[in-house]
Amino acid sequence: MHIKLVGNPTALTPHKLKLIHQRLTSKLAKYTRPFQTSFQRSALTIKRGSRWGYIANFTMILPKNENIFAQAEGKTISATLVPLRQKIAKQLHKYRARLGINR
Repeated sequence: MHIKLVGNPTALTPHKLKLIHQRLTSKLAKYTRPFQTSFQRSALTIKRGSRWGYIANFTMILPKNENIFAQAEGKTISATLVPLRQKIAKQLHKYRARLGINR
C-alpha cells in the first residue's frame, strides 16, 4: 500500500515515518490486498498545532469511485494514528462487504 504524505516534509523525521509505517500502512495493507495498487490513491496529511498536538487526515479513492475519508486528533503522533487506522479499517471493511470480499 502506497500513501502520499502531504504537508511539511521537514517535520517528518525518520522516527515519525517509521511510526506511520508501523501504525498505519502495514496494518491497512491487509484490507487493500484484493485491489490492484494502481487503482488505489491515498494521501495522508499530518499537521501539528501548538495547543492540540497532531491532526491527521486520510483520503483514499478505491475502484468504483469509492471515497474513504478519516480524521483523528491526538497529543502524540502515535495517539493520532491508532484511532485514524481504526476509522479507516471500519470503512474499508464495509466497502469490502458491499463487494462481497470476505477476506
